[in-house]
Amino acid sequence: MNQNVSQNQMVDDCMVEMARDLLDADLVSQFGGHDKSIIVESEFEVILTHLPLWKNESPLFMIGRMLDNHMMKSLVKQEDVIDTIKSFLDSESSVSDRPIVQYS
Repeated sequence: MNQNVSQNQMVDDCMVEMARDLLDADLVSQFGGHDKSIIVESEFEVILTHLPLWKNESPLFMIGRMLDNHMMKSLVKQEDVIDTIKSFLDSESSVSDRPIVQYS
């Protein structure tokens, strides 16, 4: 039981730290539908997939697009989550900013 409590605490600590990092990066975020999920910009879901086994390891996350439940990237280190999400946001905005070409 004690190991289970400490693992739950590790999950909570990882998720709170990830949420703070996202807010510090000016990304709108809120906790998702379960304890290992954060919704970012109402567009992406960041899910904790692996807790670190050693102190020198980083937690790993999966990033998915909420619109179509598509997994965008897995095994993302905590320190890379923000850059990964920002690159997804940049690439999606550049696609949506392209003019629509009509053929006649």
